[in-house]
Amino acid sequence: MLKTLQIKLLPDDKQREALIDTFIKFNGACNFVSRIAFEKKLYNKVFLQKSCTGR
Repeated sequence: MLKTLQIKLLPDDKQREALIDTFIKFNGACNFVSRIAFEKKLYNKVFLQKSCTGR
């Protein structure tokens, strides 16, 4: 069973900067994986994970 939770974060200024930095790094990682998937035409999760691990 899946449950979805919606929460509201109320970070202070230091936490806000840390969250923004995390979002930026996560976005970069997603773009990296997407680029590899497109270039290698990998659409299988397992093969894509193997191709991206250790880079």
